[in-house]
Amino acid sequence: MPLSALILALGSAALHAVWNLLLGRARDVQAAAATTFLLSVAIALPFAIVWWQADPSVWPWALASSVRG
Repeated sequence: MPLSALILALGSAALHAVWNLLLGRARDVQAAAATTFLLSVAIALPFAIVWWQADPSVWPWALASSVRG
């Protein structure tokens, strides 16, 4: 396993643990989840705009996976 993959996996696990800790202690879980989501989008969006290169054929699948039934 490349070192970068290990670092990404460990970073993801740490962020997931922090997310669960914050939501577990929140008085209003829905508001905390919405705030955390908006904050994460605001932080990640500039990086995604600069570095993310997705094949155009992926967008129908990405949009379909985000729709809740």
